[in-house]
Amino acid sequence: MTGEFAPGPRPRSFMDRVTETATNPRSIWMYFLLLLGVLMVVSIAVNDLYYEALNFLLEGIQITIMVSVSGFVIAQVLGLTTALARISKNMVAYNIATFYVEVVRGIPIIVQLIYMAFVIFPALVSGLNALGQAFLDSGLGLLAGVGESLAALTIRNMPMEVRAIIGLGLAYGAYEAGSLPRRH
Repeated sequence: MTGEFAPGPRPRSFMDRVTETATNPRSIWMYFLLLLGVLMVVSIAVNDLYYEALNFLLEGIQITIMVSVSGFVIAQVLGLTTALARISKNMVAYNIATFYVEVVRGIPIIVQLIYMAFVIFPALVSGLNALGQAFLDSGLGLLAGVGESLAALTIRNMPMEVRAIIGLGLAYGAYEAGSLPRRH
């Protein structure tokens, strides 16, 4: 054939590409990993111990997703509120948002976490315990009993990890308030 257009290489067909991929050494590893995955699924489905462990892991995954989504929502609300306050013409909102942004950006996150864990949350627990004690001392014990019953119903439906965190917080608050005996 003469002229400008000379025939080029023949385009590869779909079957040529499939055959080339199936004989590729990388594909053999893919098939091996796929077979290994199928064997794992079968062994989990057959063995009760593996099935129980998988259910335990799935419960942990659910809690992780719940905490992640709730943290994401809180971050979105806080970030949007701060951003709107930063562009606000209200000087009080603008200054509060600016102070918050400068503090959060200026202090390393590990310092913030340690401060929250050892200062803010214990102070909140102590304050709530003091408020509860004042509430009980004021003669409103009947209402407190109803509140405890409602709390027991709510806590019973919570995951074990959340109940453990609440219990540790309450125990720490009771220890700090002097309700629990101290060893010297």
